[in-house]
This record gives sequence, C-alpha cells and structure tokens, in this order.
Amino acid sequence: MTNVLQAIFARTRKELKKQKRAVPIESMMRNMGLSRPRFLEALKKPGPSIIAEFKRASPSEGAICSTGKAEEIAAAYTSAGAAAISVLTEKNYFSGSSEDLIAARKNSKLPILRKDFILDAYQIVESKSWGADAVLIITALLNDKKLYGFLQACRRWELDAVVEVHTKSEVERALAFGADIIGVNNRDLKTMKVDTRVSFELVEKMDGRTVFISESGIDSPEMAAKLFKLGYKGFLIGTHFMKQPEPGKTLSRFIADLKKLTDA
Repeated sequence: MTNVLQAIFARTRKELKKQKRAVPIESMMRNMGLSRPRFLEALKKPGPSIIAEFKRASPSEGAICSTGKAEEIAAAYTSAGAAAISVLTEKNYFSGSSEDLIAARKNSKLPILRKDFILDAYQIVESKSWGADAVLIITALLNDKKLYGFLQACRRWELDAVVEVHTKSEVERALAFGADIIGVNNRDLKTMKVDTRVSFELVEKMDGRTVFISESGIDSPEMAAKLFKLGYKGFLIGTHFMKQPEPGKTLSRFIADLKKLTDA
C-alpha cells in the first residue's frame, strides 16, 4: 500500500469517528426512505454507457477543477446524455464533499454513484441518506468478510455496488461474492500509474452475466469503442471531462463520436 493510500485511510477513519458521533446511524435511518436502485438498470440499456464524474482534484493530478459547481456540471452531464453520474466525496485528497453529491442529486434525475473509500458499513447507509444510487467498493482494500458484508449491506439498503478490481484474482473474488457490476480500474492503487491494457487483459474473466465497466485513462471515443466491442458496457470518465472549459459539451461530443464508432 502506498503512503498516499495509507494517509487516505488514516484520515478517513479519523473523519468517520467524528461523523458517527455527529450523525448517529439511527438518526439517518429514521429520516431515510428506501427506493429501488437505478444504477445497474441504467447501464443495461442498449449501447455504451458513460458514467460522467464530478471531480475537483486527485492525489495524482492535483487540482483539476477547483471552481467547478456540482449542480451546474451534473445538469450539463445530464443534458449531454450521460447514463449516470459519479461524484467524489472524499474531502482531504479529492476535495469532495457530501454537499457535492447532494447538489448533483438535486439537479439531475440520473443515477448517482458515490465514489469514496468505503471502510465501514456506516458509509453505505450514509450514501443512501445523501441520495446516492450506488457506491464504489474497492476489492483490494477489503478482506472476504468485509467484501461480502458490504455487498449484503448494499442490497439491504437498496443500493447498487460497483465492485472495483485491478487484477484477475480480484475479478474472481468479486464474481465469487456475486457482484452485479465490476469496475476495472486501469489505475494501480499501489503505484497510482494508469495503464489501459489492464482492461484488455481482464476481458477473459467476463462471465457474460456481470456488467463490466472500465475506469481511469479512457480519454477517447476510440478507446471506449474498442473496449465496448470486447464486452465492456460502461466507462467511468472524470478527469478528461473536468479538465475542459465546458465538461458537458465535451461529453456530448464524446458520446456522439462513440455512437458512430459502435453503431449504437
């Protein structure tokens, strides 16, 4: 585990202790209504799906779009034709917040993925209370007991789970525990380096039932089209759009070009 990841985990655990004291889980449960998750459903629609991400910063890139407003960009992504929206909520290294997710929720009817470092079942309930439809669960960070428990908690609280993997063995673990959505992260969390060959190498692990998406480093319709033809259904793209003056317009062009390349 890199020093960056160790630092993120330490800060996340510290913040969690404070958050649990400030907002007990019982309080969230009393004020939370359940609704059927829509994230997986959106990905299953015909053609390739773009999960457009709202992302202010990252440890590897530094500041990406520090002045971006979640409500405006979520609305722009919606108008441009995104299948779903991803929102970073980790605040210390990605400059995210619950406010960003809540603002995106208020300004878009699309399914929303909470992207964060989920280390405690408390965060799953928290995600639902903020209006998320899905959460990211990182296989590399969890033992079998926690991975299974988090997937069960997502089902209990009516959330879809994107189970993130980077290696063949992680795909096998995710499939063994019944993941409905597997997100292949082209970024190695140990080195923070991106290599899209990872997505091509893990194609052989597709089972024909589970929805596979590719994350990180997808910055062209041509790359997405190649992966779609190999079996990937969706593509989570953040940095490429957020670096542009108008993320929504860039997304719109990306989708139009991708449709031409895939005849979708």
